[in-house]
Amino acid sequence: MVKGLTGALPSLLLMGCATTPAEVAQEPEVLEPIDITAQLAAAGAEIVDVRELDNGTVCERRVPTGSRIAEEWCYTQAEYEARREANQDILRQDMEEMRQQQETRRIAQQEARSQAIRGSLGR
Repeated sequence: MVKGLTGALPSLLLMGCATTPAEVAQEPEVLEPIDITAQLAAAGAEIVDVRELDNGTVCERRVPTGSRIAEEWCYTQAEYEARREANQDILRQDMEEMRQQQETRRIAQQEARSQAIRGSLGR
């Protein structure tokens, strides 16, 4: 059985590496706007409850990834707002970086298409 796989493996690898001009000409995937809350949850912990206490303290109950035991994190109102704004700024920067990377890929794909067309015309 191993002999059959070793003979087929190089040909499968070569087939996977081949691209045609039609494949290069595909439009890049467009990034859709995302929900910041979902992004925060994906970052490591699901926030299950946020409550404000009488003394101005804000407490969050979080369930860390891989656990079912919630943890409580408390901050002053000012700390909570500062953390929330900082997290939103980080997410905005990440989104901008992803958009820039997408634009770089789009430009590279256009250049590859142009070169493929020039090559097929014999220039």
